[in-house]
Amino acid sequence: MRRVVEHLARRRVNSAFKILEARHCIVETEGQRSTVVTAVDTWFAARQEQPDKDHLLIARSNATVCRLNAEIRRRLRASSQIQGLDVSMTASSASGDSHVSPSGSGSRCRRANLRQ
Repeated sequence: MRRVVEHLARRRVNSAFKILEARHCIVETEGQRSTVVTAVDTWFAARQEQPDKDHLLIARSNATVCRLNAEIRRRLRASSQIQGLDVSMTASSASGDSHVSPSGSGSRCRRANLRQ
């Protein structure tokens, strides 16, 4: 999967897509809500199947990333994997767009240094 991420970083979408397709990672859905639910269902299933591995969701837009994060967060809260009061942090995307990101006990965040 590292090759997929590298291809995407270099805007070689067709190469990345071919790898994903060969690994049966492409699922077609209709509509935004269905796409988010299906992606999150698949992500949770992969985490359950291989809990010691890292699992990555890739989205086309920052808005979709926010929707995916919200759905994952909702489910983690529902299963008590995230608890307590939320603390809000301001985060920014690689394109510099900022947004408020809630965090509670059990939340995980990843810091990426995207400046080169």
